[in-house]
Amino acid sequence: MKSIELRKAKIKDARRIKNLLYRMIKEEYKECPSIFMPPNIKNELSIKKLKKNINSKNDIIYVACIDNIIIGVITTGVKKGLKSINNNKHGMLIRLYVIKKQRRKGVATRLINKCKKYYSNKGIDEVRLSVFGYNKKALKLYTKLGYTYYFSLMSDKAHEIKII
Repeated sequence: MKSIELRKAKIKDARRIKNLLYRMIKEEYKECPSIFMPPNIKNELSIKKLKKNINSKNDIIYVACIDNIIIGVITTGVKKGLKSINNNKHGMLIRLYVIKKQRRKGVATRLINKCKKYYSNKGIDEVRLSVFGYNKKALKLYTKLGYTYYFSLMSDKAHEIKII
């Protein structure tokens, strides 16, 4: 088994990251078209915005690589909590994607743990994420990693959602 390297994204990675996130959007749309808009790479992801996030002091993007080829990505940011719930500053896992043939090998877990360590070193002890209810594999992973339900967003279109 080849070694997986985790590292902070570099500007030169922006195009590959964009392509991976576009694949993620296409998979989401395929699984649940009643929730997601049809993928539009021009509107969803811009190289300029990714480069800005890569250079940001508050956002962090990590990539997982095998032989310098990016096989996974996680994007995060620092957020301020809702005053009605918890006003604390926290890390937020925004997007996580691992290519299909590298799934179930611990890559996502390692990316999440890398982010948690980054935030811990910055004095931020809470990391949140959001996940759609149809994504049972992600729910299982996050639960295994110690995440618990914080709140639920419900829809009157739930009957149209394909539960996997």
